[in-house]
Amino acid sequence: KYKGTISVTDTTGKKTDYPYKAKIHLSTIELPLMLHIEGEAGLYAEIGASYGIIKSATESFSTDDTSYTSYTDFDVKGTYSGSNISGIFGFGVVNSLSEVIDLTTGFRFTYGLTDIRSADSKANGATATRTGTGGFVLGLAYRFDSYHSHH
Repeated sequence: KYKGTISVTDTTGKKTDYPYKAKIHLSTIELPLMLHIEGEAGLYAEIGASYGIIKSATESFSTDDTSYTSYTDFDVKGTYSGSNISGIFGFGVVNSLSEVIDLTTGFRFTYGLTDIRSADSKANGATATRTGTGGFVLGLAYRFDSYHSHH
């Protein structure tokens, strides 16, 4: 989401500032490859990379300035590259709820290593844009233990 001001100067030289709001929505598919290291007490750290595919990109824009047209969900996918690569770092704890069920809680952060803007949009003045996310991880796992069931 972006908020800002558009400055417009009329024919008499009077300058007026109008607020605007813009929102870009990216829909992506992420394919991560992670190294997960877990200690005896259940604490873990993870590091890896993710290949992201940008499926769609839309923009919405609104302003009080009547010389600009407001719009919603305008397709801007062409201004973005088709994919990106991100680095991933995470940490947390794995708690055993039973012999076969684990509860994982933690945090995971990603940062784009490549620019997601297309070459054409950069040639037209767009600035480099990188992705970044942070989130809470909650997982429930069922463990299949073939060693104990056969011995």
